[in-house]
Amino acid sequence: MTWFLSSTLLLFQAQGASQNAPASPDAARAAIEGIVVRLGAGTPLRGAEVTLQSVEASTVLSAVTDTAGRFVLTGIAPGAHRLRVDRQGFVSTDYGQRAPDTPGTPLILAAGETRDDIVVAMTPTGAITGRVQDAFGEPAVNARVQALRFGYRDGQRVLSSAGVTAVTNDLGEYRLFWLEPGEYAVSVTPSPPARTGVIAVPDGVVTFASTGGSVRVQGRVSRGAVPPPPAPPPPPPPPGERTAPFGFPGVVPLYYPGTTDPASAALIELGPGTDYPGVDMRLVDTPTVTVRGRVVAGAGVDVRNATVRLARRATVGVGNPSFGMASVDDDGVFEIVGVVPGSYDLTAVQLVAASDRVVRLGDGDGDGEPAVALAIEGLITALGAVRGRDGELLGGLGGSAGAEAGGEALFARMPIEIGFADVDGVTLTLAPGYDLQGRFLDDGADLDLSAARVELEGRRVAYGIPVPPARQGEDQTFTFENLPPSDYIVRVNGLPENAYVVEARLGSTDVLNGGLDLISEPSGRLDIRVAATGGRLDVAVVDAAGDPADGRRVVLIPNPPRRQRFDLYRAAVSDDSGVLRFTGVAPGDYKVFAWERVDTDAWQDADFIRIYENQGATARVEPLGFESATVRVIPD
Repeated sequence: MTWFLSSTLLLFQAQGASQNAPASPDAARAAIEGIVVRLGAGTPLRGAEVTLQSVEASTVLSAVTDTAGRFVLTGIAPGAHRLRVDRQGFVSTDYGQRAPDTPGTPLILAAGETRDDIVVAMTPTGAITGRVQDAFGEPAVNARVQALRFGYRDGQRVLSSAGVTAVTNDLGEYRLFWLEPGEYAVSVTPSPPARTGVIAVPDGVVTFASTGGSVRVQGRVSRGAVPPPPAPPPPPPPPGERTAPFGFPGVVPLYYPGTTDPASAALIELGPGTDYPGVDMRLVDTPTVTVRGRVVAGAGVDVRNATVRLARRATVGVGNPSFGMASVDDDGVFEIVGVVPGSYDLTAVQLVAASDRVVRLGDGDGDGEPAVALAIEGLITALGAVRGRDGELLGGLGGSAGAEAGGEALFARMPIEIGFADVDGVTLTLAPGYDLQGRFLDDGADLDLSAARVELEGRRVAYGIPVPPARQGEDQTFTFENLPPSDYIVRVNGLPENAYVVEARLGSTDVLNGGLDLISEPSGRLDIRVAATGGRLDVAVVDAAGDPADGRRVVLIPNPPRRQRFDLYRAAVSDDSGVLRFTGVAPGDYKVFAWERVDTDAWQDADFIRIYENQGATARVEPLGFESATVRVIPD
């Protein structure tokens, strides 16, 4: 009996404790269940990675779909979350996303809520296939094939890499895969192998060189090697026939169906999951010319470390604007071969404090290893160091790696027109860059501009080194030091809330509408006038039926003559109720556009926006005003 009473008492105590115990932490957590399917077909996709990230915090949860395409995520904190799905062969997709370049719809989860209606439809990627032949109809082996897409940069239509490349096999075949739906151009570039060899053996010193980059590696022959008797130096070649030892050809890609002009490239419309075959090209011997010249500088400057670049001035560019590069010989002579006719900028840059790029090795490694073997290994290492991921030469040719090493830079720039004849006798004179003084003016508003920063972005002209940042001074002043001769876009960041740039002038020149072209020493000061009287514009987005349209790209564009003021352009996406708000808008007249789908920054292109000019809503923003506008979505 005593045992029974004790057990009964313990049972009631346990029940009371259970009733009075605090709720489990998981009781306040939410959960979601869903399925990932193929767009259109609706078939489930297994192996898709589902990621849920909190909007307010850095919390990330993930899961992988099963054979039925289903996933479950539990233990989710209440609040707003974004759901993203990734899978090989499909376009990465955000839940609720209407277009690839727009954000998805956040999932708002309450404490203890379970959402089991999540469906994510993924778009399959496509592929472009073809065959490349050489000029004789034979398979072009190891040719580099690249997928390209047109985009927009500062109002210009630019052809740039889509991030997908391939190398042809022994049959000349290639396949560009995992391409998102859209329009593509295809280019092919033959890649001649770099030639490496011994170019000198004076006094037992072996020098290796490569035509693939500006690298020389030297080492002394050891372990019984007998140096050859000294030979008299060869006579200098006649004028016009001298060749710089480290120049290499400009790359002449061919664009489908067979043009060297990127603006004339045919565009391939690739649909979801489409395999587009038959994009075949035949390489041709492109007529090219050679550019020869000399780099000169003041006393005490070793021009052997100078790098010469040739860059197109065309509005349609492909990736890095550099077309051809070369370093110079001991006398400053350079040569760039394989240049197609066109308009170019020829530039040279020299890091005065940079060390000689000749890698000098000793008599061995101390363990009896021949120095010649070390030299070969050093050459391979050096060549790898100067080539970037896409084959672009970097540090070895005075790239950004060299700039980061420190040292005052000297520059030269020369516009050059190239026809169908070789260009000889070009002289590039190295000189220091330009200093530019500037100041913020706030019209007596006593704004806190301590966080404001001015940035200059170089356009077209390629030097291979970064533009130096401004040095901040007192009294809202700033200074750019040693700027390369180039044309620049002026950008201002870090302004206080509701503040905007009224104008920026160098002397009497409006540098926001026309750009900043430093072709000579600037006269005057760059004055940037700032005001804090920005207005607010509320935009309601509606579809063809007049209903609220969420997830649409909305763009605010200034009216002429401020169309070149890209700092005044604003873009956003309408929320769940089809509305959005622009704040800190510079006073003036604007057009508001909303698209069902539009390429990023396409609205900066005057030719593009001219097509839709009459489909935008007008808006006038007053200083510190509160305005509203309603805009109808422009369909695909």
